[in-house]
Amino acid sequence: MRSLQHLAILLLQLFLLQGVVNFGPRLAAAYSGASATLFSVVPPGFVCPEGLFAFGGSVVDTGNSLTAMPFASRVENLPYGVNFFKRPARRYSDGRVIVDYLAQAFKFPLLTPYLRSIDPDFSRGANFGYAGATIIRKTATYTRFFFGVQQNQLLRLKQNSLQVRSQAPALAGFTVTRGLPRNETFSRGLYIIKFGLKNDLSELVNSGALSFENATREYVPEIVSEIISGIQNLYENAGARMFMVFNPTLVGCLPSTLTAFAQRNVSFAEDEFGCVAEWNDLQNAYNCQLDAAIKNLRPTLPNATIFLADSFSVQKKVFSNPESFGFKKEFLLKTCCGYGGEYNYDEDRKCADKYEEDGITTRVGACESPNDYVSWDGIHDTEALSRIYAQYALTGKFLDPPVDLSTLCDLDLSKFSDSTFAEAYPNATLLD
Repeated sequence: MRSLQHLAILLLQLFLLQGVVNFGPRLAAAYSGASATLFSVVPPGFVCPEGLFAFGGSVVDTGNSLTAMPFASRVENLPYGVNFFKRPARRYSDGRVIVDYLAQAFKFPLLTPYLRSIDPDFSRGANFGYAGATIIRKTATYTRFFFGVQQNQLLRLKQNSLQVRSQAPALAGFTVTRGLPRNETFSRGLYIIKFGLKNDLSELVNSGALSFENATREYVPEIVSEIISGIQNLYENAGARMFMVFNPTLVGCLPSTLTAFAQRNVSFAEDEFGCVAEWNDLQNAYNCQLDAAIKNLRPTLPNATIFLADSFSVQKKVFSNPESFGFKKEFLLKTCCGYGGEYNYDEDRKCADKYEEDGITTRVGACESPNDYVSWDGIHDTEALSRIYAQYALTGKFLDPPVDLSTLCDLDLSKFSDSTFAEAYPNATLLD
């Protein structure tokens, strides 16, 4: 039956012109944005994901860092979470991060952070992302939850889940196993890997301690190798068979990066967007090596499907024509939630930080319309930009191989734009 469905989908995609789904102008622009006509090539043995497992830094973190270090971060205060959640939601964003959109599309609960101890629900996967996490161990100075540790957490979750399930008859059965993933969830889950290069390299590069040339020569191959090793490890030891790797976005365009270079009084070559050209060249070199490494890896893992989502190119497309995606061109390099300076970013007065002015204590606030901006706090994306990354990935645009999961898996993108947490998850509880 599933093979017939796949055949029908392929025929439809081959004979029908691409239409633009009525998701509003921002998503319509995203949906129609590929440079080549898209058709879905169904990978052999493809099964729609039964769960999601996320690895990365703050761009996917939905609460691990704030669970580990409670009451220690400005992210626990408004205006974080002002969109969608309408209150702080342990995310480094004004609303949803990309894994929230993926979970919504697959009609799964929002991913529970692995470190959450109160009423966790891992039945449809888990989130191991941790703010500040690096890909390689030697650059893990801010936090020790680098990629290798996150993989080990996944392996421990699988080990313990299967152990409890095997003992369930003696442990009150359903009550004990509720909220635990099944073995099939691990083997049929989608493993999302989304790290930037910022956590690994920005402190070294932006301070001048590491040149772009040395970063490209000495660090990039090692970082790429660690991503590949991680995929192999999850394939061999966790039974993972489907991966979606997002390449890094434009660190050279972050208000925090631009401010760091401006404060050092270092002249830098600008790219076509006014960003630090050498930073984006470094990332392009990384992305080329990552693409080649994944192409070489695929034949060695014959039962795996490895998607590579080209977020770098998606962001360049957004920057080339921001108005078509609903953004304001004059805000592309500015922070929505920030304080002062050319880029509305101050390292000493970040979003939601307390400060005193004229004897009055207040917090750094946000712009009137975060949806006009791509940068939320100078470091992290607005939920509007995350939405576009998710939309492209799920519809097969700038995705290799170009599989349209939204059609193949009957995904629900209807609540991507105009919805709140209460509307999208009426029976769910959002912990403080």
